[in-house]
Amino acid sequence: MIDKLEMHLLLQTMERAAEDALQSDPAFFESLYALKSEIERNPRVQTALRGMQSFANRILTSFVPRINVRVRGDNGVLGLTHSSLIMNADPQFQRLTEELRTAAAEVIGSSSHHTELKLIVNEAISSSDVFEGIASRIEQEGYEIMICLDFSACTRVPSGIRSSRGFHRTRWGSEPSSALSMTDRRFLSSIGIRPDF
Repeated sequence: MIDKLEMHLLLQTMERAAEDALQSDPAFFESLYALKSEIERNPRVQTALRGMQSFANRILTSFVPRINVRVRGDNGVLGLTHSSLIMNADPQFQRLTEELRTAAAEVIGSSSHHTELKLIVNEAISSSDVFEGIASRIEQEGYEIMICLDFSACTRVPSGIRSSRGFHRTRWGSEPSSALSMTDRRFLSSIGIRPDF
């Protein structure tokens, strides 16, 4: 029988194996980039971002996919806890953040790129011996495995930039280390562009 600590480690390994399988799949980054572009063209997303710019001169955005693996057993659903959202305390900024999240979620939900990404993820994961080996073991213990492709849209006010309201940094979701997210950098690399800026 798999105890809670071992299950936690197995889920971590499965998520890492799934992400590793996707790193070498240019089709994944191509579809991801197309979905990101679709989100950024959405009028509601653009309006929310313009509102957020009143808090600083410059806003950096990113779009980060995450593979979440959960298991369902007799005692309910078990999954890993990922970093919580950190927001600017200003109520107006929180409202704009929620509007941005809602608008992005609607675009994702209706996009053909989202469906395409799910198919790519399923194919990539099934090619991972590590993932399949752990999945087989967990299923033999009577658990059902659920694979989710979740997205964190991220908005960040770069360090050192202060607005008249005194806020210097805000983020939600996963924070990139520069103006280009790691996903953007991987996509550029996959099509032969060196992202060294």
